[in-house]
Amino acid sequence: MSPVVIAIDLGATKTLVGVGRTSGDLLARVQFPTPIQGSPELAVNEMVLKIRQLLAENNIADDQVNGVAVGAPGPISYPQGIIYDSPNLGWQKFALRQELEQRLGWPVVVEHDVAMAALGEFHFGQMKRYPNLLYVTLSTGVGAGIIINGELYRGSIGGAGEIGHMVIDPHGRLCNCGRRGCTEAIISGTALAIQARELVEQGRATYLQSLAKDGVITAKEIAIAAREGDSDACRLLAQFRENLQLILANLVHIFNPDIIVLGGGVVQGMRDLFFEGIEEEVRAQVFPMHRPGVKIEVTRLGGDIVLYGCLAAGGIWGFE
Repeated sequence: MSPVVIAIDLGATKTLVGVGRTSGDLLARVQFPTPIQGSPELAVNEMVLKIRQLLAENNIADDQVNGVAVGAPGPISYPQGIIYDSPNLGWQKFALRQELEQRLGWPVVVEHDVAMAALGEFHFGQMKRYPNLLYVTLSTGVGAGIIINGELYRGSIGGAGEIGHMVIDPHGRLCNCGRRGCTEAIISGTALAIQARELVEQGRATYLQSLAKDGVITAKEIAIAAREGDSDACRLLAQFRENLQLILANLVHIFNPDIIVLGGGVVQGMRDLFFEGIEEEVRAQVFPMHRPGVKIEVTRLGGDIVLYGCLAAGGIWGFE
């Protein structure tokens, strides 16, 4: 077998581990719940265990592995691969790259998960057709991966793309980062769930409450209710769509990209409820000069987009 790369998508609620080639051939993958928030050692233990199982099940020897590429929630320093005060993971200055290299013995690269997703989209989704690409994820959190002139843009120390913590309303909802009115506190899956819970506490959203599992309403239940015409769920999604359009228009003004690609759990689970016509509405909100270039799509790589980005990273940063 030709050399392979281990790909890891470390998320706040779930983790994916895959093995594949830098050509974009994803050979196998496994998904498992991310261990208890704030416990990086437990998460690393589980990652190492799953890697070993995956290699054994696919008859891949250690000397066939060229390296490990990880996409993780930020903030993350590059190239050190240190996760700093992650609002979604609850980790405090954890040296993930160093820990994995010591445990596994292969070279490791750690990038922001949305940056990895942008690489996956650029290389294997859009097949390098658009040299200036923004990938925006709407999931537990919100973030952006930035491709400029065909190369990943990280900023000075790897912190670029944290659009989830742009403050839209300084007097708005409290965000996990400790500030108020962040994008992530407005249009993430977590934010939608909080908004639904507030309606229930006000004695409203009775249908949403009836769908809740163990009393917990998530974006999934909001989507189900909206498809059935529930007025509370529909209002939540109408506000979500309005805010998303505003944020995307701001990104067009800042970056003037060739294309914006949307992904993440909220997008994959609710595309039919908000996406139709959004390109035209964003186009109407930007300067006339920008309008002809506004192009917005949903990724075709689905939930494996970060894994594909890891495979791309393996080719870019010297595993081969």
